[in-house]
Amino acid sequence: PQAEGMVIEYSGDYADLMKYGNRLIIILIISVALVFGVMASQFESFLDPFIIMFTIPLTVIGVILIHVMTHTNFSTFTAVGLVTLAGVVVNNGIVLVDYTNLLRKRGLPIKEACVQAGGNRLRPILMTSLTTILGLLPIAFRPSEGADLIQPISKTIFGGLTVSTFFTLFLIPVIYSIFNEFSEKRAKKRAEKRQRIRETRKITMTAPSDKS
Repeated sequence: PQAEGMVIEYSGDYADLMKYGNRLIIILIISVALVFGVMASQFESFLDPFIIMFTIPLTVIGVILIHVMTHTNFSTFTAVGLVTLAGVVVNNGIVLVDYTNLLRKRGLPIKEACVQAGGNRLRPILMTSLTTILGLLPIAFRPSEGADLIQPISKTIFGGLTVSTFFTLFLIPVIYSIFNEFSEKRAKKRAEKRQRIRETRKITMTAPSDKS
């Protein structure tokens, strides 16, 4: 029990996180919305950006793991790293989804396009991610002056990008296949329904002339 007249105040990283946490959450939401808007204009579709956005929650797994493994406290700098990740991790998904769409335009079925896109885009995705990940290693783990400020950001990007890259290669093709197959089935049902309506109207219009 707290003694009368005693006041508990938080300090350090936790105090900063409590003070600026809400602002950083708003900034993160805005950055995610902007990324979604840019991708929607690029793909001229809401479905493809929605699929790609699944890479962002995966970064949280990597961020938590790297902080637990290195005994690093969560701070405002971790949140800054998350905001940065929101615009970085989608790159792999963009490459994969864009190439899958290209293969589908060439006539490949959805599942074959997903499998072939994963194989053909594996090297570019790994090379792009590894250059960033390896470049962050000295900053994230080498003791240096001012490391307490820089390392939480670099560790956040390092862990989030590493895990997200791994899951992107496996999860995005699965999600792409599920959503696009569902979308095609709905479009097919709508087309069949419109065709039945047209046929019904045609029969109704020709019925009086048949009686005469």
